[in-house]
Amino acid sequence: MVANNTRLSSENLIHKPLTINNFLQINRLDIKKSYNRIITTAESLQMDPVTITAALSVAKSAFTAIKNGFAVGKDIESMGKDLSRWMGALSDVDNAEKTTKNASALQKLFKGKEIEASAIEAFTAKKKLEQQRQELKTFINFHYGSNSWNEILKMEGEIRKKRQQDIYERQELIRKIWEWIGIVILCASIIGFITLLAYLYVNKN
Repeated sequence: MVANNTRLSSENLIHKPLTINNFLQINRLDIKKSYNRIITTAESLQMDPVTITAALSVAKSAFTAIKNGFAVGKDIESMGKDLSRWMGALSDVDNAEKTTKNASALQKLFKGKEIEASAIEAFTAKKKLEQQRQELKTFINFHYGSNSWNEILKMEGEIRKKRQQDIYERQELIRKIWEWIGIVILCASIIGFITLLAYLYVNKN
């Protein structure tokens, strides 16, 4: 004997009369799941999306290489690659924080906990990177002078601008396109859901 609380499947509709109750049980719209699936698809299509954890790992690796380079007497020019990696990681973390702060109303509604967790992670990462920045600034100003640090800041600005143009803007465009697709699909689903409920109500009994 099948238990009364056995979940009805879509196949049962072929053999069971369609009522409001079993329609709600079988075909209730999981809007949150639908929206998250669409957003997840958008995120998977972004060009090399970088997580905060990955960016922090790159920054740590690059910063260690920079410190080791200074320790053995390397000059700033010879460590350009490691400095570029470190600056790129800083830019990625800043962009991730900006993305969480500028999350749309729909994102906050359906992915609020994930956004909150990302915001906390970004805040913690920025604190660690600020410590690295201060340590690097102090060392460079002491050994090479303030002009060298200003040159590094100029280089960092150029890297941030390039990453904004080459990566972040494209990621944001793709995310917005898929979000609008999600909105259209959700609206169509809600309209269809309400229409069918109205039909069932009018034609019951």
